[in-house]
Amino acid sequence: MIKDRIYGYVMGQVMADIMSNISDINNQTGTLNTISNPYDATELDLIVGDWTEPTALLLCHIEHINCNVNDRIKAIKELHNDINFCGTYHPCLYCADVTCYHCTDFEQCSYYVLQEQSVWQKQGPVCQLWTAIIDLTIHDVGKHSILNPISYINLNLSEKCISVFNIHSKDNLHTLGECKDIYDEINAALYIFKHTNNYVEGLLQCINYINNPKTVSCLYGQLAGTYYGFTDIPESWIRIIKNRKHLNTTINLLIDSPSVSQVIKLHDGKLQDDKLQDCNFQA
Repeated sequence: MIKDRIYGYVMGQVMADIMSNISDINNQTGTLNTISNPYDATELDLIVGDWTEPTALLLCHIEHINCNVNDRIKAIKELHNDINFCGTYHPCLYCADVTCYHCTDFEQCSYYVLQEQSVWQKQGPVCQLWTAIIDLTIHDVGKHSILNPISYINLNLSEKCISVFNIHSKDNLHTLGECKDIYDEINAALYIFKHTNNYVEGLLQCINYINNPKTVSCLYGQLAGTYYGFTDIPESWIRIIKNRKHLNTTINLLIDSPSVSQVIKLHDGKLQDDKLQDCNFQA
């Protein structure tokens, strides 16, 4: 169901951002206890991390730009540069946002990402690849196909891009360590996605076994949230953030985006699950 996937994408990225922020705080304070759920941050200031809040504000901003996709993508990158939106995160995360919320057309979005080399510099191909992965996932494709580089053959990927699909055996799940670049980070997110069975299991692997987990967690959050859907995220986790007004604003900016409604309408999404029907993030 398309609405479950769209809400999953939103909540998946929000929850991953929060949890990786908790993990980062724990690492900085030396309290390296295993994190098992958001309740582990009860004595910390549970805030949205470095990425989701600017993404929500960004989406709200570009909703009002009356221009074509090319201009919107330019506006996104310029806005990031002007006010340091990107932080430690890679622009491929935002490209997926553009596809999900504004283009609803992967071919068009990926074309402009590659054409605008002056905007994305050398990041175009990997941005295009991640956008394609999310686009495929939204359209109810199986995990095997999502993780198969053949599914993206029309993108004419470089060997470096294809290398993200070189996923090792499950034996290495607890020894991922630190990623040196975006290719390693995507590979780690795909690795965890392949070898875990639900959103929570994978996210806990991200935040407990990867050094500096923010980008990997957010990549995984987008992918797994979309694949498993909103209904796979525990209600107890959602309740924690429903009562936080600051987070509430962020989530509403994302979910209430007119483009989300457009995507759902295009795919004739219907609410068929009680949990989804009762989804109301107003504090």
